[in-house]
Amino acid sequence: MIKGKKIKGFTFLEVIVSLTFFTIISSSIYLMSSYLISSTELIANNYLAKLSYRSYLERIKVNEKIDDQSNIKINSINGELSFSIEKSETPNNKIILLTLTPTYPKDEPILSYWRVK
Repeated sequence: MIKGKKIKGFTFLEVIVSLTFFTIISSSIYLMSSYLISSTELIANNYLAKLSYRSYLERIKVNEKIDDQSNIKINSINGELSFSIEKSETPNNKIILLTLTPTYPKDEPILSYWRVK
């Protein structure tokens, strides 16, 4: 009689357990990477909007006179930005506080000081 060779390998249960483990790990890595990509995009858009707001404030400071302005719209890399600017007094009568308030999305106001010439 010929004796058969003993086959070595993984059992069916071991294969099922390893596939289940791989599926859980790969799906969690995919979800985390998609979350990181979307949060990075949100942070970048927020940064670009604030940079555009500050740039606009610095450009209007060159003028001799600044009045309250509302419903201002400018185009930015990440779309159209709308905001309003309010002028208010400070204890020093030569320095004025400019408050830029974004209309949409509602965000914290950006403050800047302007020295009257």
